Amino acid sequence: MANVYQRAAKQRKIIYLASIGVLLLLSLVVRGTFFRIDRKSADEVQGSPMLALTLDGRANVHELTELQQGDKELGGAAIQLLLTGSRGFAVSALWLNAIDKQKKHEWNELDISVNSITKLQPHFTAPWLFQSWNLTYNVSVEMDRLNDMYFYIARGISVIAEGESLNRNNPDLRYNAGFYFQNKFGVSDKVTTLRCLYQLSCIPDEDRDPDRLVTVNSDGTRTVNLAAFEEFCRAHPQLIRRLKETRISSDGSDERSQPLASSPAAVVSFLRMNRKIPSRYRPATRELHRDRLKQFPVLPDIRNPNLPIPTRSELDFESDLADHDQDAFQAARAWYALANCALPPPSEVPSADGSFNPDPLKYRIPKRPATIIFRQGPPRAQTYIADRLTKEGWFNAQPWEIDNLIDLDRVWIPKTEDGKPVSVRLTTQMSAQQAWQVAFRRWQDHGTANGLRMDAARLQTYVSRSEEYCRMHPGKLVGDMPGPLTPEERQDDSLFSLFEAQTVVNAWAANRNMTQFERFELESAAMQTDQAMLARLRFLQAEKTVREAAQYSDAIRLYNEGFDAWKQVLVSHQDCRARRGNEAAIYAQRCQDFRDIDLYQEDMYERNMRQVKLMQDVHQRKLREATPWLHDLVFHIGASTSGNPFQFACDLNVLANDAERVREKKDDPVRIETRAPQLKGIPSLALPGPLDGLAPDGTPWIKPDVQFRIKQKLGLIKQAPPSAPPEIPGGEAPPRGAGMP
Repeated sequence: MANVYQRAAKQRKIIYLASIGVLLLLSLVVRGTFFRIDRKSADEVQGSPMLALTLDGRANVHELTELQQGDKELGGAAIQLLLTGSRGFAVSALWLNAIDKQKKHEWNELDISVNSITKLQPHFTAPWLFQSWNLTYNVSVEMDRLNDMYFYIARGISVIAEGESLNRNNPDLRYNAGFYFQNKFGVSDKVTTLRCLYQLSCIPDEDRDPDRLVTVNSDGTRTVNLAAFEEFCRAHPQLIRRLKETRISSDGSDERSQPLASSPAAVVSFLRMNRKIPSRYRPATRELHRDRLKQFPVLPDIRNPNLPIPTRSELDFESDLADHDQDAFQAARAWYALANCALPPPSEVPSADGSFNPDPLKYRIPKRPATIIFRQGPPRAQTYIADRLTKEGWFNAQPWEIDNLIDLDRVWIPKTEDGKPVSVRLTTQMSAQQAWQVAFRRWQDHGTANGLRMDAARLQTYVSRSEEYCRMHPGKLVGDMPGPLTPEERQDDSLFSLFEAQTVVNAWAANRNMTQFERFELESAAMQTDQAMLARLRFLQAEKTVREAAQYSDAIRLYNEGFDAWKQVLVSHQDCRARRGNEAAIYAQRCQDFRDIDLYQEDMYERNMRQVKLMQDVHQRKLREATPWLHDLVFHIGASTSGNPFQFACDLNVLANDAERVREKKDDPVRIETRAPQLKGIPSLALPGPLDGLAPDGTPWIKPDVQFRIKQKLGLIKQAPPSAPPEIPGGEAPPRGAGMP
């Protein structure tokens, strides 16, 4: 028979076991395990007070369950369960291993380590952000072959897209995916070739098969099938024009720049060298990869009917992309638009507090960049689209002639009509002018929605209240950051209204300065005009005339037509100059005109200097041609120089260079001969350019500081060498760091 102590111990064990069972049962009830909440919708859970109080119920309502966070990755989940509590140790070891593999340039092993790290931490965004950036920027630039560089850029973007699929509604992952597309295919090195490879990734393997464009002759030689090649050109005009016309310089010199392809055979060779690249399609088929994460370019999933209509109109990963859609900036725009869907709705009242979140369970605030800059991603990407089309020559609906017919031996696709050679004309569905029009609408909508654009009456109301606030607070200026209000001041509605007006004016000016909104709006408004497109067209024609035909007089005429059109654009978009006198007193921010954008001022003044150089060359050539005639005329006036003072005064032999003739044989006597008169020693004529004068308002077309920078860049103005340090009398200068106070 058990004693009293044994019975007490037995009772305690029973109590402990019963408590454990009750607590376990209670935890399952609190969690909601018995209610099968995973099979119920959020509306059903919210309709039941009991279910809504459980942990699984609250997670379901607030979209915090594993499946609601993103796609479930079964392989990574199984590894996490097997590692139990040692996952942190495994992740740290993999991070160190990845760094070591990168240092040793063992790229395949690095890729495996990166994949393992992200699988073990699927809902921790830092590994996705860092490793995708590392592959896209650090690893890709280590590659010698451009194909390998392109592969790792694609791999880095695919990594962050996979992270976004596992962490839905995360603005940082979405924004960085768009930024990679925009940066690597927009402003990075080798951008022309990378854009061509990107476009090849959007074309089915069968359509870009180089063997389809080649005919095997009876003697075994291969020639380009011009009929098939013409069909390929018509299907992909932007790709062909980029290969044929966009020039690439290996040393930064425009004179030695060359296009990627100089003939149809070179295009076929380019396709053959880049046969195996990341693609949206399954190998050797026209079928898209069913898994969008296996496609490249990888596009966001915008099939959610709750997304805004503009976002749902972006590129769709389930459809084929036409030639004008095969643009990395359009992919960036789609990712930016989806990223903005995770943010709180914008406010038309300017605010400097971009971190305010009215519903943290529904919306997210990005870590970087500033929220107001984050929101302008889609219109900024549209501006990039318009700018690319402008630089590549797709100005308007006018077709592009693939051959200029100057040299018939260099024609790509020979064609004749009525016995005369003609050029094949290619068209694209999206022109630069249309893209600038879309950009202008997007910037206007963005500015209105985010309080960056306000009509004059509304702005004047805020400014008037701000002025009254400044009168009550000496030392404050309109647009300054207001000081905090005391509790008593907050109770005064009139004073609080003045404080809010000062805050709004300050936020309005700060946000416009931070985002350069006015600059982008002015640019899109001016560049969408017919005159702007005509000017850019004439400039492009002038540059091609100089490069391909060396016809300087025709180039000068084209330049003049272009500058005349450009001046009309500048004059018609100077609203700021018309109201600058009284607007400066309204708010403390300098307004701008299209003429004030330094980027276009520098670009146009550089073209201005090119035209001046062409005019100088034309004048010097004419002077060289006239010099022998004048020399002969003066020479034949008299029999000799001594008998003809007029000839002596005007004898142009002073411009000739005496040179020793090369001896044909060793014993030949030395002979001095006079070459044709030279003019190289004569300084060029100081001819004015189209933009060297004054505008109708009396101000220079180009600002003096811009003129100085461009002339210095072109080597027309030598920068003064830095002055030497003054000598110390009585001895040598002391060594660095010695004897200095």
